[in-house]
Amino acid sequence: MYNVLIVDDEELIRASLKKAATEEHYEPFLAKNGREALRLVEEVPLDLVLLDLRLPDMDGIEILRRIMEIDEDLLVIIITGYSSVESAVEAIKVGAYDYIKKPFKADSIKLILKLALDKIKLKREVLRLITTQKKEYGFENILGQSDKMKEVFRLIKNVAKYDAHTVLIRGESGTGKELIARAIHNMSKRATSAFIEIDCASMPLTLLESELFGYEKGAFTDANRSKPGLLEEGDKGTIFFDEIGDMDPILQKKLLRVLEEKSFRRLGGLKKIYADFRVIAATNQHLERLVSEGKFREDLFYRLNMMPVFLPPLRDRENDVIKLAKYFIARFNTEYRKSVEGLSLDAESLLINYPWPGNVRELKNVIERIMIVNNVREISSQHLPEEILAAAGKNNSDIYSLKERGITIPKGGVDFNQFVGEITLGLKKQLISQALKETHGNKTRAAKMLRLSRTALGRQIKKVAYETVAENIHDT
Repeated sequence: MYNVLIVDDEELIRASLKKAATEEHYEPFLAKNGREALRLVEEVPLDLVLLDLRLPDMDGIEILRRIMEIDEDLLVIIITGYSSVESAVEAIKVGAYDYIKKPFKADSIKLILKLALDKIKLKREVLRLITTQKKEYGFENILGQSDKMKEVFRLIKNVAKYDAHTVLIRGESGTGKELIARAIHNMSKRATSAFIEIDCASMPLTLLESELFGYEKGAFTDANRSKPGLLEEGDKGTIFFDEIGDMDPILQKKLLRVLEEKSFRRLGGLKKIYADFRVIAATNQHLERLVSEGKFREDLFYRLNMMPVFLPPLRDRENDVIKLAKYFIARFNTEYRKSVEGLSLDAESLLINYPWPGNVRELKNVIERIMIVNNVREISSQHLPEEILAAAGKNNSDIYSLKERGITIPKGGVDFNQFVGEITLGLKKQLISQALKETHGNKTRAAKMLRLSRTALGRQIKKVAYETVAENIHDT
C-alpha cells in the first residue's frame, strides 16, 4: 500500500480526492491546512502529497519548501485553481512533481495518481538496486584488516564524500580496482546515477571513440541513426576507465580536453554536449615510466592523478587472506547451495604463505573452483590446487594433513607427547585442532584425549601459537 497526503481546505475536494486515491490503491491521509500537513509529513511515511497552493494559514509554496526540507524524495503534486500557471511552474522549480488545475475531473485525477504510482514504484526499484549494489560493492565486501587496507578505506571514504572529480586507482592485476571504484561511486551522491565501465584494453580505437563520444547519423559508414555516447549516459554518474594505461594516445588527447572543458562533441556533430560526471581511472602499469617513454601523456597523467589510491597486493596483506577466503566460502555456499564450514589449519597455513600473484581474484577463483568440484564440510590441503602445494615445497611435511596420512585420534585417545615426537608444527596444530573439534572446544576433555593435563594442553596451544608467529617472522 502507498500512502498519500491530501492537503486542501475544502472538505468536498478532500473527499473527492480521497475517493480517487483509494480507488487507485493509495492509503489516504487528510489535512485541511499547512500546519496539519507538515505534522503528518513528519509523522507518517508518505509516498505522495496532493497539495493545494491556497491554504488559510500558510502559503502553498512555503509549505512545499518545508516538505522538501523534511523529505526531498517525496513526490508532491500541486493543486491550483486560483492563480496562473506561473505559480505552478514556480512550484515545480522548488521540487514539485506535477500540477493539476481546479476544477478537475475524476478521470484526470486517477490518471495523474496512476502516473505518480508508476514513478514511486520505479524509485523504490532504483533504491533496491542501489542497496544491492552497496551490499555487493560496499566496504563489507572489500574485506581487510591490514593497516594498509584500513588506510585505503579511510582515503576512499573521503574521496566519495567530497566528490573529487578524478581518481586514479593503481595496483596489480586482481587487487580489486573495479571493486574500489564501485565502492566510491556507491558511497557518493552520484550513487543513484549510472556507473559506466570502459575497458580501454579490449576495444580498438575507432570503436572506443564512437562508444565514448557517440555519433551523429551519417558520421561514418553504417551510422544510420544518431547514438549518444557513454559520456552522455554517464551524466551525474561515474565513468570508470579500466586499464587507462592502454588507451591510445589519440584518445588520451581527446579525454584530456573533455576533463578540462567538461564538454565534448559526438562524432560528426557540431553541437557541444555538457555532462557532469566523475572520472575514475585504474591501471596496473607504471604510468610514470610510460610517460617517460612517450606512451602516455604527461598532462593527462597529472590530471588523472589528482586523487591517487594505491591498492596493496595480497601477499602484503597476510592478515586479510583467511578473512577473504572465509568471505568467499560464505558467498559460494549461498550461490552453489553448499555447506562448507571453513578451512583446516593446514589449508590456512598454505593459503597465508602462498604469494598470490593473481591477488584477490586468484584467491576467489581458487575457493570457487574447490567448492564447485568438492562436497566437503571443510577445505583442507588436499583440496588446494597444485600451484599452492608446489609453492610450499613438495617435501614439506606440513603439506599433508593428518587425514591424508590416515591419522585420526582413536576413541581411546592418544599420547600427545609420544605421538608427536619430532613431527612438524603444522601437524601439532592439526592434532590439537582435531581434539578440540571432537570435544566441541572443551579443553578439559581435549586434554584427556591427548593424555595431557589441561595446563599442559594450554602450554602446547601457546607454544604452537608462538612458533607460528616466530616462523612467520623468520620467513619475512
